[in-house]
Amino acid sequence: MPPASVQVWARRALIVTGIGGGAAIVALSWPRQDRTPLVGRTPGSNPLAYINLGASITYYHFGYQFRRFVDAETGHRWAVRAAAWPESVRLALGLVLPDLRYDNLRCAPFEQLQQQQEEQARTGARTATIGTTSSPSPPLKSLRFAHPLGLAAGFDKHAEAINGLLDMGFASVEIGSVTPLPQDGNPRPRVFRLEEDRAIINRYGFNSDGADRVAQRLQERAAEQLLASPPHTGIVGVNLGKNKETVDAAADYQIGVDKLARFADYLVVNVSSPNTPGLRALQQKSELRDLLFRVKERRDHLFRRLAQPAPPLLVKIAPDLSESDKQDIADVVLELRLDGLVISNTTVARPPQLRSPNQLQSGGLSGAPLKHVSTDLVRDMYRRTKGQVVIIGVGGVESGVDAYAKIKAGASLVQVYSTFALNGPYQLHSIKRDLSTLIKQDGFNSVQEAVGIDVRREQQHATAAPIVLQARTAV
Repeated sequence: MPPASVQVWARRALIVTGIGGGAAIVALSWPRQDRTPLVGRTPGSNPLAYINLGASITYYHFGYQFRRFVDAETGHRWAVRAAAWPESVRLALGLVLPDLRYDNLRCAPFEQLQQQQEEQARTGARTATIGTTSSPSPPLKSLRFAHPLGLAAGFDKHAEAINGLLDMGFASVEIGSVTPLPQDGNPRPRVFRLEEDRAIINRYGFNSDGADRVAQRLQERAAEQLLASPPHTGIVGVNLGKNKETVDAAADYQIGVDKLARFADYLVVNVSSPNTPGLRALQQKSELRDLLFRVKERRDHLFRRLAQPAPPLLVKIAPDLSESDKQDIADVVLELRLDGLVISNTTVARPPQLRSPNQLQSGGLSGAPLKHVSTDLVRDMYRRTKGQVVIIGVGGVESGVDAYAKIKAGASLVQVYSTFALNGPYQLHSIKRDLSTLIKQDGFNSVQEAVGIDVRREQQHATAAPIVLQARTAV
C-alpha cells in the first residue's frame, strides 16, 4: 500500500482532475445561441454520456456514504433537484447516460390492447354490463416504449425533473400522486431507509403542489419539446390522488382528469396508498365501480370533445388484498373495460425477516421485501383478468431477473423506485442489459412474447392433463 502522503496527494490530484474535467464538459456542452450543445444534445449521440455510463457506478458507493449524513427526505429532494438541473450540468455530473437500444425490449402493449378490444367489439366476445358511456370510447394513444423499465410514481411527485430522469435511462416516468389542491402531506419525518433490507418506508400522505401547478409545469415542458431538436421521446404517466379532506373522492379524480389528462401519455387512479385515511376502502367493489365509471366517463367525454386519442386509464392497487377483493377488482376492471392495472403499491405488512430498526416506523414498505408479494399478485391478477388488460409490475425490482419474473407472471411493463433511490442510475442499465439477455436465452424475439408465459404454460398444462390421463386409461 502506498504511503499515507502519497494517498493524500493522489486523492487531491483526482479531485482537481475531476473538477477540471467537469468544467470542460460544461463548457463543451453548454447550449449555444441556436440552443444546440457543441458535443451533441441527446444521450444516444453524446460521447460524454458513454463516459457517464462507467462513471455512474461510483454513485452507488458515494450514495451509500452520503446517506449516512442526510435524512431520507432531504436526500430525495436533492436527487429530484439534481435531475432537474440544466442538461449541461447533469452531463458534467454523470447524470446523463447513453440511450442504449435493445431491439427485443421495444414494446407497445396499449396498441395490442386496442387491437384486442376492437376485435372483441366486432365479435361481441366481451361487453360491459353497465356500459361506460353513451358513446364508444375514443381510441387510445399510440404508446411505444423503448423498453419496459419505468420510474414509479412517488419519486418525481410534482413533475419537476421528467427530462432529467428520462436521460438517466428510463423509458417512462410516472409523476405524482397529484391532488387537485396543494397539500403538505403528513408531518416530518416521514421517509425512512432500511439499508439492511434494501427497502424504504414512507408515509408522505400525498404531499402535492396541486393540479394547477403541475399542469403548468407539464405545459411548459410541452412548449420546450416543440423547440428541442430532437425532443425527449419517453412516456410520461400521471398518477392521480385525492385530497385528504375530500368526501367525494371521484370528484377529485375527475378534476385531475380535467386538468392533467391532456398532458399525460397514460393516467393512473391511485386508490391504494396506505398513508391517506380511507383511501384503500375505495378498492371495495361498489365504491371502485362508481369511482372508475365516473373517471373513465370524464376522460372519454374530454377526448371526444378534443377529437384526440385518449390516454390509457389504469388503477393502482395494494398488495394487501383478500381473495374476494382481488376478484372484485378484476370484475370491475373487465366490466368497465379499463386499460390496465399497476401492481402494486407499498405494503403495510412487516415481513419477519426485516432487520433494520426502522421497520417499526408506520407507513408503506417498498423495495426488496415486496418483491415476491407483488410478483405473485401480478400473476394472480393476470389470471383473473384473463390477460385482457395491461399490467405494470412494481415492487422489489433490483435486477433483470426480477424484472423478467414479473413479465413472465403477466406484466407488460415494469417500474422501479427503491432500487433507483438506493443504487443510482447505473442500476437501470444493468437491469435492461440482463433482461434483454434473458429474453434471448429463452428463445423469445420480443419482450411481449414473454408476457404471462408462466401463467399461459400453467393453463396449457392444466388443459392437457385430463387428455393425457384419458389416453393412458385407454392404453
